Amino acid sequence: VLVASAEQGFLYLYLKGFLPKGQFQSVSPCFRDESFDSWHTKYFIKNELIKTDFTDDKNLHLTLKFLGEIDNDKIDNVKNRLKNLVFPEVYCELGDIGVFSDKLLRIIWIKVDGKVIDLQKELDIILEDLFDKEKRFMSHATIARIKYVKNKNKFFHILKEINVNNIKFCAKEFSLMESKLNSNGVVYRELEKYRLK
Repeated sequence: VLVASAEQGFLYLYLKGFLPKGQFQSVSPCFRDESFDSWHTKYFIKNELIKTDFTDDKNLHLTLKFLGEIDNDKIDNVKNRLKNLVFPEVYCELGDIGVFSDKLLRIIWIKVDGKVIDLQKELDIILEDLFDKEKRFMSHATIARIKYVKNKNKFFHILKEINVNNIKFCAKEFSLMESKLNSNGVVYRELEKYRLK
């Protein structure tokens, strides 16, 4: 791949999924074909860095409903209600890659198309007197968390060039999960699993 800078190369590899989690550095000899002065020379060395933090495969998920912090009694109530949910298997397809905000870059997500929104609405109904209904549900899975972007124009240019493989799959179950944040990131624990049928 021919790129204009190591930074752009890092960004390309990062968004394509070729860079593992970690910190990377590039030192490049450069030439500036323009007038120069005491502050700018024709020849110089460019040092560029990137820090990546992809979501681990085992933590990839789609959040149907975020419940927040709840006590054990409420958890038991949720478990019992979800056992009574009757909903067919959900056929899904991967969609576009994107971000929620152009100004505040925090995560990169991939859209999950299909009848996921119908399942989410059923969850809202069965839990309606315990939790508020979702106002702006968007079916997606977080694939990367963004720490820092130096050049947003390059970032969005490369993001638009990514073609997502036409992957279709069937969701046969969903889970009630607990998430806890520690110094290494988010740790997930499955509390209960529910079969779609």
